[in-house]
This record gives sequence, structure tokens and C-alpha cells, in this order.
Amino acid sequence: MKTIVKSSFHTSYELASHHNENLMQELHFMDKYSIRDDESGLVIGYCEDIIGFLDYYASREKHFHEITLSGLRFDEAFVQHCKSARLKIFGMHFSILGQGGEPMGSYYFTPEKPISFYNDITSQEKITMSVSGALHGGPSSEALEIWKQWIIAKPVMKNIWASLSKEQRLGWLEVVRIHSQVAQKKVIEDQHYYLDMAYVTDRISFYCALGEAMNGRADITGLT
Repeated sequence: MKTIVKSSFHTSYELASHHNENLMQELHFMDKYSIRDDESGLVIGYCEDIIGFLDYYASREKHFHEITLSGLRFDEAFVQHCKSARLKIFGMHFSILGQGGEPMGSYYFTPEKPISFYNDITSQEKITMSVSGALHGGPSSEALEIWKQWIIAKPVMKNIWASLSKEQRLGWLEVVRIHSQVAQKKVIEDQHYYLDMAYVTDRISFYCALGEAMNGRADITGLT
């Protein structure tokens, strides 16, 4: 049986992206999230950080969870819509953005009270906005660490998950499950797949390998 040597999460990713520190400095002030209204589909805006994501599981016994949208910049189309009609937000999608600004996955948030936007908002400045509500299926701490790496660059090598611990692999499955909802599906013309079993030791690692075989390096079929 092949012996698997597990390294730390950060070390494994540095092998695929050795210039992470420089990129993190460059991306510090970039928009990492988009906020979209569930009912109208309008993009409300973009923000540099959503403070409270990491604390979701620590406060999950509470019905409502407070988050802070840091560096929020309203989208111009949303600003123009609010000039013609007041808009109430009953549900929002928080999308995590890739380096190119493309959504990689989203989480649904229901405000404790509907949020009203008026015609006095602007897209010319960034603000900080706090809101209380329910974050449905918020990310685990392990998934958040993986999302942070995907913001820099999505995986370019196979079997990166093999060096992760069991908990980190569950976080990996969570990320790729959410990502698969927006990712373009890989087309296999002859419907033949190659399943690399080199690192498969249990059910979790099997799903990691199966997802890569069927959908590519950053996808999964699902864990049920």
C-alpha cells in the first residue's frame, strides 16, 4: 500500500502557488465578494471582506448571526435602480469571487429584517455595513481556508487534497460542492473517465478522487 505523507494545509498549497504571499498583498484591497439580491437578481455591490463568516459555526446556536460588509461598494446598476424605486432586500447571495472577478460559489443570507435602500446611495465610495440575519449553511473554518487560496488561484494540479487532513478534506468537498453549482461542466465526449486511486484510503478521499476524474481538478460529484 502506498504511504501518504501529510503536510500542513498551507505547505501543500505553497507547492502549487509559491508566490502566495506577494499575491495576498496585491489582493488585500480587491473585491473578494459580490452581494446579489435574491428576488430581483440585481448585484447590490462588491466588498473587500465579510467579517463574521469565520464566526458562523461558533455562534450557530443563535438564531441570527451578525456580519459586517467591509469595503462595500454599490454596483452602479443597483444605484440607478434605487433612484427610480425603493428596494427592499429579503434575501441575499454572498458570492466568493476569483481573481478575475468571476463567482466561484455563494452562500445564502436572510436578514433579520428586510433591508431598504433609497436613492441616496452612491457607487463612488466604499462603506462598512453591518447586518443581522441567518446565514444558511455558512462555510466551515476548513472551507474558508480553501476559499482564501482559491481567491488567489484555483487548483492547477491534481490530488492537492491528498496532503490534507480528514477535516480539511471535508472542507475541500464543501468548497467544490458549492463551486460545482456555478462551474462550467467538463465535457467528456467518449464518456470514459480515469479514476486515480493512488490516494484513496476511505470514503472521503474516494469522493475527492471521483470528483476530479469526472469534473476536473476543482469539482466533485457530491458527498451523500
